Amino acid sequence: MSLFDLTPFFACSHDLICLTDSSGMILSANQSLRDFLGWADTTTPSVVWSSRLHPDEQSGVLHELARLAEECSEVAFTCLYRNHADSYQRVAWRIMRHPHEDCLCLSGRDLSSSDAQTNALARLQAQLAHVSHELQVSQARLDASQRLASVGSWEVDMVTHQLWWSLEVYRVFEVDPSQTSASLELFRAMVHPDDRAAVSSAFAASVANQTPYAITHRLLLPGGRIKYVSEHARTIYDAEGNPMKAIGTMQDITVWQEAENELRRKDAAVAASLNGIAMADLDGLITYVNRSFLDMWGYADPVQVLGRPAISFWDTPESAAEVVAAIQAQGKWIGELVARRTDGEPRMMQVSASLFHDNLGTPLGMLASFQDITAAKRLQAQFLQAQKMESVGRLAGGVAHDFNNLLTVMKGYVDLTLFALKAGDPLIHDLTQVSKAIDSAASLTQQLLAFSRRQIIAPQVINLNTVIARVQRMLVRLLGEDIELQTNLAPHLAPVRFDPGQCEQIIINLAVNARDAMPQGGTLTITTAHVALEAPHVSPHNEPIPSGDYVLLTVADTGMGMSAEVQDHLFEPFFTTKDQGKGTGLGLAMVYGAVSQNGGSIAVTSEADVGTCVKIYLPPTQVMTAATETRASSALPRGHQTIVLVEDDEMVRTLANRLLSDQGYRVFAFRDGPAALRTIRAMNDPIDLLVTDVILPAMNGRVLAEELRQLRPNIKVLFTSGYTANVIVHHGILEAGIEFLPKPYALTTLAQRVREVLVG
Repeated sequence: MSLFDLTPFFACSHDLICLTDSSGMILSANQSLRDFLGWADTTTPSVVWSSRLHPDEQSGVLHELARLAEECSEVAFTCLYRNHADSYQRVAWRIMRHPHEDCLCLSGRDLSSSDAQTNALARLQAQLAHVSHELQVSQARLDASQRLASVGSWEVDMVTHQLWWSLEVYRVFEVDPSQTSASLELFRAMVHPDDRAAVSSAFAASVANQTPYAITHRLLLPGGRIKYVSEHARTIYDAEGNPMKAIGTMQDITVWQEAENELRRKDAAVAASLNGIAMADLDGLITYVNRSFLDMWGYADPVQVLGRPAISFWDTPESAAEVVAAIQAQGKWIGELVARRTDGEPRMMQVSASLFHDNLGTPLGMLASFQDITAAKRLQAQFLQAQKMESVGRLAGGVAHDFNNLLTVMKGYVDLTLFALKAGDPLIHDLTQVSKAIDSAASLTQQLLAFSRRQIIAPQVINLNTVIARVQRMLVRLLGEDIELQTNLAPHLAPVRFDPGQCEQIIINLAVNARDAMPQGGTLTITTAHVALEAPHVSPHNEPIPSGDYVLLTVADTGMGMSAEVQDHLFEPFFTTKDQGKGTGLGLAMVYGAVSQNGGSIAVTSEADVGTCVKIYLPPTQVMTAATETRASSALPRGHQTIVLVEDDEMVRTLANRLLSDQGYRVFAFRDGPAALRTIRAMNDPIDLLVTDVILPAMNGRVLAEELRQLRPNIKVLFTSGYTANVIVHHGILEAGIEFLPKPYALTTLAQRVREVLVG
């Protein structure tokens, strides 16, 4: 950059002025120097300035020139200098480095000239010094400005391909200008490899189209560091349109670009969030929503949402307005609101909202995050209901355990009394009725365990007609007076293998569902039949049923029926169409699981306002279980083996001990497992059988059996209980190899089971 045009000073100055390159070759000279040297024409001969020095003074002058290159920017001295007449004249020289170009500025004053020439030379030298100072100040200001703005400048000669950088460009590239020269090769090497093609293409297009060059690209620095730079340039052309020079700028925008990249990443994260995100201004008008927000409320495009009041998206705008007011007053709000979707469906939302501010703390608007917790709320309610059922089940199990112990004692002493009476005694009839009442009470206990899902699943060969007849009286009470119960049972029905308790539970569950579907009354029909499917049976909403022969149990009602959508979820756990608090959604799931567990299939057909029909297909079996009858006169099996009896209920323990002892067995009776183990460890007698209750204090029956087998590996075990929890069952099914006698039991049954286990 030139602040002044020096041509007039060269032309009119009486001083000897010239420019030389770094080697001392004179590049240009003013007229005074030309006259001094005797150069007649306007050309500049190839002459080294130092070649005209007096030989005696050459070493001193060259020493001064060396100082100029290494120590200072300006030197002054006097020497003898040869003129056009080959004579030497004393000349005072002042030599400076050019501030921009690699050249020297020389100004000499012929000390043999007049005083006027001396004064003129002094004035010119002062002006030259001033110009040099101004140039240095201007250059320093430019450099400081470029450094402050991180904007460097560059020029490239399009003919010679010579490149020039300002100091700021060197700083951007992090290279030392004293050790590195600007070059296109260095520039290309600094550009990130992935951006080189784009940079070259953009510059070539700019030159070819005579359009400004503008691009943002990356630099790859040592150590893998990345810088972002923004470049702008324009190309200068000659009269024929040939590119001559490109002048441009380079700005380090790394901080801004990384901030922008971080902002874009955050924007992308917000946009992709599974939570609904919305922003509103301080007046509560929506200014931004992400995709999840639109999906939650059922909108297709943000245009449908932006600019609307935030309170318009909620089921109760009044409550939403209170939330907005709380956010504006307190700065944040966390809670639950009911949203109203575009299709009218209410959804429960967990809302976290707060004000957001600028750097000075001034509120700019409101930001809210929404999570649809409708399903979670439903699951929570179902979990609470399941917990209630679990609590009821535990209570039922505990009641059944104690109640069955009482029933065992009552039935045992009735049996003992019956054994003692002679045939024809009138008390036999009365005690038999008591025994039947005890059996009915035991049946009620089993039904209680069935409702609480605490019964042991033990598949047996049963007749469905018998099971239906057994629960029919209970069904009449469950259905009420407004619902008529009809049964149509096929005669000579083939038996099936099924757990009797589960079978009763299935019928009861289906009857309860039918009752709830007929609030105004109706008819429930239970039918059994034989069917043969020649091909797999396929129906909507049900799994295919293989071809074959089946025993069919049908439960049909004349209730309100179910829609196709409801039938799609029919057997899903916790799915229910009943009002909150009126159903757990477990009934049909339990029916499906029980039928599948016992090798059967289930199909459901339903039509709105017509009713529902549930068909259960069970494979028949030809093996029937022989009925066991208890007679007062039957002889009980006897034995002589040693039995360890562990029972925490004193009355049951006393009764069982008495019976087994009367039958010839040697019995050691204990209240709990630790007491039994202490005694057995101290004795050497052989032990043949352990009869133990499952639920015991301090140590359950299974643990006791395992401990005892360590002492007596060949001992056999018979478990007894009215409620086993999960000690000897897995998912409700009695584990393989477990010998079990449920309470309450008859004394004959106890004697028979003991005998079977000992000999078996």
